[in-house]
Amino acid sequence: MDQRWKYNFIIHILLSIMTVLAAAALFLFYENRLAEDMIRELNRDYEELLRERGTGSGGE
Repeated sequence: MDQRWKYNFIIHILLSIMTVLAAAALFLFYENRLAEDMIRELNRDYEELLRERGTGSGGE
C-alpha cells in the first residue's frame, strides 16, 4: 500500500509539471502571435509612409 501511495504521488507531480509546461507553451504561442501581428502592422505603416513620401521600398 505504501508503494502505491508513492507512485500516485509521483504521477500527480508529473501531471502538474506537464500542465504548467503546457500552459507556458500556450502562452508563448499567444505572445508569438501578438508579436507577428505587431510586426505586420508596423510593416504596413512603414510601407504606407513610404508611399506618402513618394519613395519606393528601395530606399531613399
